[in-house]
Amino acid sequence: VDNFTNLADLIVDNFTNLADLIVDNFTNLADLIVDNFTNLVDLIVDNFTNLVDLIVDNFTNLADLIVDNFTNLADLIVDNLQTLRVIFENFAVLSQAVFQTV
Repeated sequence: VDNFTNLADLIVDNFTNLADLIVDNFTNLADLIVDNFTNLVDLIVDNFTNLVDLIVDNFTNLADLIVDNFTNLADLIVDNLQTLRVIFENFAVLSQAVFQTV
């Protein structure tokens, strides 16, 4: 009778331990799943934040380049107009010299 009682106690203890292990494993699994989704959400938020930052930086750089290009274009136009003025002044001087020799 004692052996059967001890066997019954061992069986109950084993099933109790097994149940505890199963609960612990599901609890750990649930914790890992929650942690993974939390990390995934954090990574998604970080990636979108970085993407927005890059988009803003790119548009800022693009705006800077556009302004620089128009500034350079304006400078070139002014330089060309000044060169044309010198050409016309030289042409005027040359024309006067031609008419004076005639």
